[in-house]
Amino acid sequence: MHQIIKCMTHLLHKKNVLSLKQVSQFKNILSSFVKNKEPSEILLPNLQYGVDYKHVREQLHHIVFDSIGPHDVPGCFLQRSVKPHAIHSDYHTSPSVKEPYFAILFPLYCDGPAHTMVFAEASKEATPGEKDPVTGYSFDQSQQKMLSHVKKYSLDRVSQPQTIMWQPGDVIMWKRENFHCSDNFVLNGTTVKDSLVLFTTMESS
Repeated sequence: MHQIIKCMTHLLHKKNVLSLKQVSQFKNILSSFVKNKEPSEILLPNLQYGVDYKHVREQLHHIVFDSIGPHDVPGCFLQRSVKPHAIHSDYHTSPSVKEPYFAILFPLYCDGPAHTMVFAEASKEATPGEKDPVTGYSFDQSQQKMLSHVKKYSLDRVSQPQTIMWQPGDVIMWKRENFHCSDNFVLNGTTVKDSLVLFTTMESS
């Protein structure tokens, strides 16, 4: 399948890496989990379900390896988002002592426009804090709308957002320490977003 690669400052975007059949299969698994499996409570009302990576590795490993090279995958999740995520990093979001590497996001479905936004700033902390300097960055009107769900305190400490619109079958990748968030997709009438997410670490030596 034809693939377009878009390498940006803070992220990597590849189009059409999953077939329609693969997207449908992952969507069906997530739908089954929603009906029958308890989600991770910490993310409610958004839903997250752990998946054993060995069950999906054959379909995904070559996609990720071709982009970031050798890696391990300690975290694999199917997610359904109904509330926009605020600015955060994924540095410490998987139970591994290995060096965090890339977050890998496969959009599977959204019922309206939705975007992922990745910023220039990086941190080992979960959210922007007192030690993070105010950037003085001026967001344009479109960016301000996309980030209208974010607290001013966090917004003051990030800059240079790189924005990718969700398209099922694509993949979006960024370093796990980079601050990132969703756009305020509910303003677009979007009510649900489904995705498959991998948290990678540097490959064991």
